Amino acid sequence: MVVVPDVGIDDGHLFTLNAGRLIPVSEGFSAIGCDMVSTDQFRQEIRSRLELASAQGRPDLTIECGELYRSISKLPVFDPWMIFCCNAMRAEMATMDRLIFDDSKASLLTIHYKFPRHRTSPPKSN
Repeated sequence: MVVVPDVGIDDGHLFTLNAGRLIPVSEGFSAIGCDMVSTDQFRQEIRSRLELASAQGRPDLTIECGELYRSISKLPVFDPWMIFCCNAMRAEMATMDRLIFDDSKASLLTIHYKFPRHRTSPPKSN
């Protein structure tokens, strides 16, 4: 379950409430009119990037979840919403792709996609 943060205004500045703490959101940001991005929208962007890289004859493509999230969403990167982006990235993986975990980056998840793409069906669970 994903919990969407409460958004409040204090002295004209927008804040998100996180475990009782006020965290300033970037100046000039407004949540009004911004829609949350779905896993399907992230998957569509990933597929577009994979198709373009393949058409260019590239042997691989590396996508970092924070960069992907910022390219699609107008909302600031917020951990509970990143799950949609990360789920989309993992869903587009094939057996030859690699997860890259880098604890020096805030987003942590990067995937190295290889070409040509050969998707295999996930194992069936009983």
